[in-house]
Amino acid sequence: MLDISNTFPSIVGQEHSKQLLLRAIRTGRLAHAYLFIGPEGSGKLPFALELARVLSCEQGPEPGALGHCECRSCIQMRQIAKIRHPNLKLIFPLSVPERSKSDEPRERGEASKEKIEATEAAYNEIVAMLEKEPYVEIKFPGSGIIRKEQVRELLNVLSLSPDARGVRVVIIFPAERMNDATSNALLKLLEEPPEQCLLILIAESTRELLPTIVSRCQQIHFAPLSVAQVTAGLFSRGVSSEKAASIAPLANGSLTRALQLTGEKTEELTQECLEFLRAAVVGNVHKTNEWIERWTGEDYNRADLEEKIDFVGLWVRDAMTIKAYGETSGDKLQMPGGRQAAERIAARYTISQLEKTLYELEESKLALQSNAMPVMALTSLAIRVHRVLS
Repeated sequence: MLDISNTFPSIVGQEHSKQLLLRAIRTGRLAHAYLFIGPEGSGKLPFALELARVLSCEQGPEPGALGHCECRSCIQMRQIAKIRHPNLKLIFPLSVPERSKSDEPRERGEASKEKIEATEAAYNEIVAMLEKEPYVEIKFPGSGIIRKEQVRELLNVLSLSPDARGVRVVIIFPAERMNDATSNALLKLLEEPPEQCLLILIAESTRELLPTIVSRCQQIHFAPLSVAQVTAGLFSRGVSSEKAASIAPLANGSLTRALQLTGEKTEELTQECLEFLRAAVVGNVHKTNEWIERWTGEDYNRADLEEKIDFVGLWVRDAMTIKAYGETSGDKLQMPGGRQAAERIAARYTISQLEKTLYELEESKLALQSNAMPVMALTSLAIRVHRVLS
């Protein structure tokens, strides 16, 4: 068994994935392309960045060299840590610098320059966020699509000789934001990978990726983090042990979500999700519509809405836990201070009804992921929950 106690120090959990990749490095069997699959906040991007650091150690990725990477003191490691190393390329959604046909040639050039500078500023802003906290939630500018021009530019860069020794690492995230044109442009790189180049695609699932992309990558699966791991991750970032213990059960295995909750009014959020559930159960159309309008307003974000649905599910799960464990369920409940409300749900409904409710919640998330209109998805969810629990 490889010693991983001091390797990948910034990664929470995922020991199995660490073992797989460290073994591949030490045996010289690292694949040319990997697909990191798993839920948000499980450590896929931090893991990819840490792997880039290990491969850029001045000692090189030869067998036995990983031990020298633990110091993280050589110039290569410091540059990768700042995500500024010439061997590290990040590809993620950026807004398109458009040109206006009505502009005069000089004005058009100046406008184009301004938009390119804006794009670079957006790139640097995201990089700065990752330097500070690799588990940060990122909201991408513009359409949120990775453009084929970004991949073509990458191909041009990789066709040149590297500016530094070591392995060039390209990280594409979220890979499901590539459309067909972008994916087809990437296939050339996957089919004819340059020497000393590692490509890492990061996605939550393979469902929105082209099969030809998936088949050319070796998959590494990331599991949701345990409550203990999320708690430890929060504590190591300066969150008090008491606050970390109360937030971790609500994060659904995501350190990213847990970090968000440290800055939110968690109690207010859990309460509004309970109110939505109550309104749906009794068929209060006026009240459910109020919540739907609030949740899908100008600040609508699909990931945020899916998390609210998850929070509704936590109330249902706590009710199921109470039905299963009774008086001994205290330390197994996920909603802090929500035992009484969960007990009322548990007393009123059967396990079968609660299971069906969880199924409907998951179906609504799948609908959102398939680009269903959020208002329609939530309205349908409220109707189906009412039918199950009324």
